[in-house]
Amino acid sequence: NNPFDVPVIVLGMGKPWNNYMDKPKAVYEYIQQQANDEDIAIVVDGFDTLIRKHPDLAVQRFIESGKRILVSADQTNYITRRIFGTCKGGVANAGMLMGYVGDLRRLYHQMIRIHNTGRYDNDQVVLNRICDYEIDHSRSIFLNVQYASLFTTAREPHVHDAVFVSFPGKSDGSMYEKMKGIVEYSPYFWREVIILFILLWMFRFFYVQ
Repeated sequence: NNPFDVPVIVLGMGKPWNNYMDKPKAVYEYIQQQANDEDIAIVVDGFDTLIRKHPDLAVQRFIESGKRILVSADQTNYITRRIFGTCKGGVANAGMLMGYVGDLRRLYHQMIRIHNTGRYDNDQVVLNRICDYEIDHSRSIFLNVQYASLFTTAREPHVHDAVFVSFPGKSDGSMYEKMKGIVEYSPYFWREVIILFILLWMFRFFYVQ
């Protein structure tokens, strides 16, 4: 399943999807069974991630960084900041990350605990709220390539030296996919909707008589 014949453990295959917190719960359940807290685990999305270089290089770069947890970087703009929040000057993407098992266990436990308050069903929103890790701003291990879709523009992966390349939110460009995105993320823009409504009401009241 990859050009380096590195065994990959697939979690959640064949199980019904509930929300974006399914993945953190599955990872947490798996790493609960791992005895050595100093083992290094790499977590990536299953169907939209390419392994471009040998994972041993990711481990080498991670150890050299001196970090305990390293999370992939999302593009940082007004849209992503409003939806997911920010962490240490950027936006963390929950699709790819790595770290020591003991630290990841604590991170995922905290994510699930916050989710259980009933406020958040999106793992990336929860992850950016925690912000107890480092972000791979250099893209030396993880690169998220944004496809041209409703909110993003295309970027070329071959100009980067990342070990893992992911294509999050890949869309077929259909009207259904665009409307799905609007419905899914519109609750994060309720302030903007209210302001727009007020401006339209004022325009109608003062200028349309």
